[in-house]
Amino acid sequence: MKRFSFLTPLFLAVVMFLAACTPNIPDASETPQEPAAQEQDAPATEEPDAPVAQDTDAGAEPITIEFWIADAGQRDEWEEMIERYMEQNPHVTVNSVPLPWADAMTRLQTAAATGTLPDASSTITEFTVPLNTMGAIAPLQSFFEDFSDRDYIADVYIQQITDSGDGDLIFLPTFASANFIWYRTDWFEEAGIPSPETFDDFFYAVEALTGDGRYGFGFRGGPGNFWPAVPFIMNYADSLYQFDDDGVSIFRSDIALEGFERFMSIPANGWSPADAINHSFPEMAADFGNGVSAMFIHHLGSRPLIMETLTEDQFGVLPLPVNSNGNRRVAIGPHGVQMFSNASNQQETFDFISFFLLPEQQHTIALHWGGIPANANTITEGIPFLDDAIAMVNDPRTSALREPLHIPEYSIYGEQHKFPDIQSIMLGETTPEEVLLKWAEDIEEMNRQHIALEE
Repeated sequence: MKRFSFLTPLFLAVVMFLAACTPNIPDASETPQEPAAQEQDAPATEEPDAPVAQDTDAGAEPITIEFWIADAGQRDEWEEMIERYMEQNPHVTVNSVPLPWADAMTRLQTAAATGTLPDASSTITEFTVPLNTMGAIAPLQSFFEDFSDRDYIADVYIQQITDSGDGDLIFLPTFASANFIWYRTDWFEEAGIPSPETFDDFFYAVEALTGDGRYGFGFRGGPGNFWPAVPFIMNYADSLYQFDDDGVSIFRSDIALEGFERFMSIPANGWSPADAINHSFPEMAADFGNGVSAMFIHHLGSRPLIMETLTEDQFGVLPLPVNSNGNRRVAIGPHGVQMFSNASNQQETFDFISFFLLPEQQHTIALHWGGIPANANTITEGIPFLDDAIAMVNDPRTSALREPLHIPEYSIYGEQHKFPDIQSIMLGETTPEEVLLKWAEDIEEMNRQHIALEE
């Protein structure tokens, strides 16, 4: 059985630059990225041996834990794992509450402001950092020191989370997600086009595969449109960071503008469906599976939607293009589980959330949500496309992007500004140059204000 090792060039490189730079982590989508889609029809695969049930005190006092699922699309898998936990810990009752993904950040912040948070929830870095600044997050380092599988959890994930929490372990990592190019292998073979490796290859294929009711690329113009767009710009510009040493944004550079203009040329030239301005990841996956588009960018969680209409000999995943310097800059970041400072039974709550870092749960997560598991003991054999994901991570040309998540306001800037700005370009109301200048000015000002507050 195959187990995943984290001793890869990407992860080692991430550890090195995290130690040397201002605390922040890559966005899961500028990554972090959004949660994987819910699995509908999982393939048969070997399940790891179930762990021996934990010893429980027959006279233990009953405990109730409230847990919010920050993506209702993952409800079935969370509840399956929660049932396992309660079977092994019969004195604990877990009440789960699913939240719509689009509303999760707002719901969590509102609950923090009104003192109505649950004991714990699933999370991504963008959710936890603002909550931590509100004093709503319980630091987990002291609990984690005694965790049974502590030595098997990827150090890079722990380091990323600790840096984003100004030295505190503000959530536990369950997996990391990264974007790839989903592509119709049968269309490429039919057209005699090799799979793209560079940006020039990519744009050639996008244009060449457009025609006769087909489109070369499924563009994301709807909610979350900035998740693929910003990493695309950063990769094209060959920059890991959004600021230089003087605090000047990379968005002011000519190469960043060139990359953004080329990216936005896809809908402008009709190389993506006409209604792409309304498309988020379910619509992109549906177009891909229904023979509308040849490629789209998303993480491995799209596979279940694609498998509703295609077979695995019709499609595959590719790493993102390498830039003109031969490098690949990828948005990758941890998803996980957090405990709130108001949790009344903190040790029991930690025991509950750390359960999701054990190999059996890690296997469920990797299988259904398309993430790279946090626990090195996770059995990955038989999980479709995970080997391809690991190959991109192992590629020495790949390095992890980092967003300025040390700036609290940045976590909501994407939804409030980047999302409508990209749509305004698609509507012809503004230009990529005007938008990039706005983003540069806004982010530089946020950074200056953050530095002033720290001083």
